[in-house]
Amino acid sequence: MRRRHPINDMLGERSSKAKVVEYQERPDGCWECVSHAPGSHGYPQIHWNGGNRLLHRVIGERMVDGHDANLEILHKCDNHKCINPKHMRYGTHADNMRDMSTKFRGGFGERAGNAVLTDALVYWIRKCGLDEKEISELVGCTSRNIRFVLQGKTWRHLL
Repeated sequence: MRRRHPINDMLGERSSKAKVVEYQERPDGCWECVSHAPGSHGYPQIHWNGGNRLLHRVIGERMVDGHDANLEILHKCDNHKCINPKHMRYGTHADNMRDMSTKFRGGFGERAGNAVLTDALVYWIRKCGLDEKEISELVGCTSRNIRFVLQGKTWRHLL
């Protein structure tokens, strides 16, 4: 069932053409936005003050305690479509990156844009018994990169 978001009452300066913010509640408590299309990163957007803004940020600025222009809105639930203010909190950019990293949501491993290695190569590197220099020449990357793989500093998700 579609529901009206409480933010509608707080967005006083909307034009009469502005879309009402609506959501569907999921069993896990997420309020998934069904009224506004997501942008390229998957977050619903709203036309606000003459430009497009991420809807969860507009909601966070008005409904989440601790608003500070130097902080970011972080999702506790990791659902880009969620607009439930109870699933949002403020944090630094470093907090957001740490959260992303610990939950394996970022570009790591093969998904990293500049990755030279693959999961299969990393498994082979760790089991082959060759030294760093030999491996680096075979796979075409630096011996430092190989050392970090062997020490578990990189590609930790495959340990």
